[in-house]
Amino acid sequence: MPTGLPSHFIDLVYDALLKSYWRKEALRRFLRRSHIAESFLAQLSPDESKREWLDRLFPKLEATDRGQAVIQQIARSLADQTTFPDLENWEDSDEKIRAAKSAVAALRDYLDRKQEEQ
Repeated sequence: MPTGLPSHFIDLVYDALLKSYWRKEALRRFLRRSHIAESFLAQLSPDESKREWLDRLFPKLEATDRGQAVIQQIARSLADQTTFPDLENWEDSDEKIRAAKSAVAALRDYLDRKQEEQ
């Protein structure tokens, strides 16, 4: 049985994903690079929101040790972000980038605190 990841950590990863990738195709590419199965990605309908995609994905990942390792890898990838190319060239790009930087910083702070505790 999986050990379980802290709920707050899951929320931080989820928020950083939503805010870092505005376009669904960019999110899909990131998920593919994060080793999310093609069979799952093929089920993502263009009619669904990004939030709906993640609402289906996260419980599946949380249910297994391997899935939890994928969430942790996604968190590290997000925390390493310094630029947000998917958020550029929008009318409100500055606001989107500011929100993404804030979400990524909160995730990075959490990961740093957990690293120091260990």
